Amino acid sequence: MCVFIAWVFQILHLFCTWKDTQRAKYSAVDARLERKYYSNSGVSILKPLNGMLPTLEENLESYFLLEYPLFELIFCVAEKNDPALEIVNKLQITFPNVAVVISVGTDEGGDNPKVQNLATGYKQTKYDLIWIADANIVASDCAIQDMVDKCVDGARLVHQIPWGVSGPSVEPSSGALSLGSMLVRWYFATAHGRPYTVINNLLCSCVNGMSNMISKPHLEKIGGLNVFANHLAEDSHMGIAFDKQGYEVAMSKYTGLQNLGAFDISNYIDRRVRWARLRMQTDMTSYASPFELIIDSHLFSWMCLVSLSCYHGVLSPKFAIVHPFVWFIVDALVFMLLDRAVGLPQKWQDKSNNNYFFDWGRISDKPRGIYFFIINLFQHYVLWIFREFIGVYIRFKALQNTDTIKWGGSNYKINKKD
Repeated sequence: MCVFIAWVFQILHLFCTWKDTQRAKYSAVDARLERKYYSNSGVSILKPLNGMLPTLEENLESYFLLEYPLFELIFCVAEKNDPALEIVNKLQITFPNVAVVISVGTDEGGDNPKVQNLATGYKQTKYDLIWIADANIVASDCAIQDMVDKCVDGARLVHQIPWGVSGPSVEPSSGALSLGSMLVRWYFATAHGRPYTVINNLLCSCVNGMSNMISKPHLEKIGGLNVFANHLAEDSHMGIAFDKQGYEVAMSKYTGLQNLGAFDISNYIDRRVRWARLRMQTDMTSYASPFELIIDSHLFSWMCLVSLSCYHGVLSPKFAIVHPFVWFIVDALVFMLLDRAVGLPQKWQDKSNNNYFFDWGRISDKPRGIYFFIINLFQHYVLWIFREFIGVYIRFKALQNTDTIKWGGSNYKINKKD
């Protein structure tokens, strides 16, 4: 049964990813700018900022360069001396025609630091469509168009499946990406993407809060953004709340792009531990934690096959040998489909002024040749194996001190209702 469940999720994940995502056609994106309803569908873009990121200027610049006809940028910081404002002020000078609001302060009505940070900016939004995008998310014309299109068609919340690339400013530390960045991409293509796509298609709305477009009037009917201030996993609660109201929730056909700077494997592990601990201790997801072992990687189902073939003689040992290789092929196909669904910012597209191209997840202007192709192929395969095995260690580490998570340099007590 465990093997059957694992493969059902694996095949459904491949099918759903193929069905739900699409290659960006930039000429069509330019043509769609002539649609009249875009001029009547203004978007307030909320950006929660907290300190400097190595890629912050590159990330924020992609929003200033949007060709969408009617939008405003609202940057939310807790304190007026936040260093991220230096980048915002610099970009304001460079792009004086972009409407910018700087919101300083927090709403102390809850435990979630992101919602506290966004609350003051949310009150200043003037458009009915609100795009909440984390500081490490880059924007593109195709992404904002697709999310607005879905909202106009009746969706009240549109979310993007998380994915990652490394922009032109990121210096590679190994091959095309750093090892930690490669692991993030494999994680989003496998352990995260597998339940994410299947649950959204078959069960309920499973929302990741990195990049969402929300209908403000419908959010206000639920109680507004502050309703979710007491939940650390505010994104999951928001999706469930929209479902309960009968509002349509849709997934964008373009991935939500994190601009992955170079970071090491320990950073990757710490992030996965935080997410695993939060899922274990949250009422909505705690019951599914043991089930995650079955679909997280090929290991649990592979061990079941080994047991059935070697100790019980029920199956031929060939099944246990073939299983991990076929599993990897499916994972690799999903990986390529998510890369296909990348919608790049204007500045990163292959144009005569920049000559950028997509190189194993990195936006580069330097051809690397067959040597680096072989290195990246080898590294990606090795890191797929590493990610499959490291999940067990991450779960054991998450079981230590299960009541607290570290987020943004601070420790937070987990409430069972988070």
